[in-house]
Formats: sequence, C-alpha cells, structure tokens
Amino acid sequence: MPPKAKGKKQIAEAKNAALLEAVLSSYRGICKVANVEPDVDVVSAIKAELDKPKNVKKKFINKVVVRDDTLTLPGVTTMIDLCVGYPHIKNVHFYRCRIGDEGVRLLAVPLGLHLSPPPAVCTRV
Repeated sequence: MPPKAKGKKQIAEAKNAALLEAVLSSYRGICKVANVEPDVDVVSAIKAELDKPKNVKKKFINKVVVRDDTLTLPGVTTMIDLCVGYPHIKNVHFYRCRIGDEGVRLLAVPLGLHLSPPPAVCTRV
C-alpha cells in the first residue's frame, strides 16, 4: 500500500515550520551583523513552536512582545527584519524600550504607517 498523502493542513504546518526555522536563522544572523544580542523572549517563542511534538498542532506566531529596556535602534532594525521575514506577525508590542521617535519611525515605515513629523515649536524672540 502506498504511503498516505499529506493533507493541506499538514503541508501548511510543514511550510510554517520551515519558514520559522529560516526566520530564526536569519534573525540570529542579522543580530550578529548588527552586533546586537537576539531577544531572548522572541527566540524562545519561536523555539517553543518549533519544538512541539508532531502530534500537537503548530500555530502561526502572530504576536511579538519585546520587554527590553536595553533595546536601541539597531535592535529595532533587527526586529523589523524579523517581522518582514515572517508574514504572519500582526501585532508587535514594545514595552519599556528606549527607542524614541526615530525607533517609532523605523517601525512605521515597513508597516505602511505614515507618521507626520512632530510639530515645529514656535518661539517668540
């Protein structure tokens, strides 16, 4: 008897797992080039999804939460590359991050948001 053909769900799960492995490898490489430590929470979330047994349904990761008060602009750039490489991410949360206005602008561009520049401050002489 020939082996049973994979269903659409199994094919989608296999593609997702391969994509997650590629994104994790790419994220680590980008962090190394940018001289930034990979975010522990993000890496552990991706690894947890990849390490699930075969009989447990794998889900798409659609939310990234970063809680790092040491995150700076190079770290934001690596997060952007992570989000662009994995299309299923819908929510990105940054808590206690010191990224400032420039970091927010860097995040807004790939997400398609158009932020107006801050209003000019008028001072009387």
